[in-house]
Amino acid sequence: MGLSLHGPCDGLLDFAFDAAAVRGVPLHAVHGRSLPVAAYAPWGVDPSVCDEIRAAALKELGEVLRPWHEKFPGIPMVSSVRLESPARALVEAAPGADLLVLGRSRHRSALAPRLGNVGHAAVHHAACPLAIVPHD
Repeated sequence: MGLSLHGPCDGLLDFAFDAAAVRGVPLHAVHGRSLPVAAYAPWGVDPSVCDEIRAAALKELGEVLRPWHEKFPGIPMVSSVRLESPARALVEAAPGADLLVLGRSRHRSALAPRLGNVGHAAVHHAACPLAIVPHD
């Protein structure tokens, strides 16, 4: 399951946990986060900044998933934060998965594409079945 931490995604989480329960498989929640400019130093990426960003994102991810894990206690869950673009994080996490679940906001501007860049990348490059769940 690809999970953004920007806004509510109850429909996505409900679908993903139900799908894992029906299949009898663990749920792997993946969050991709691009590194900010501050993470880069003249010699490369500053590992302490990366560690801080990853720890903060894991904490946020845990807070979002906690009520769902309590609602579905029998489903083993793994959470991971990848410090790269969300699209790349999900495409690289997809091989071997039974199903990749992504969300798509229902409320998009009329001029915006119906599918965002992460969903577009998953449709074209994910090496597993894909479910895109509209949510608020």
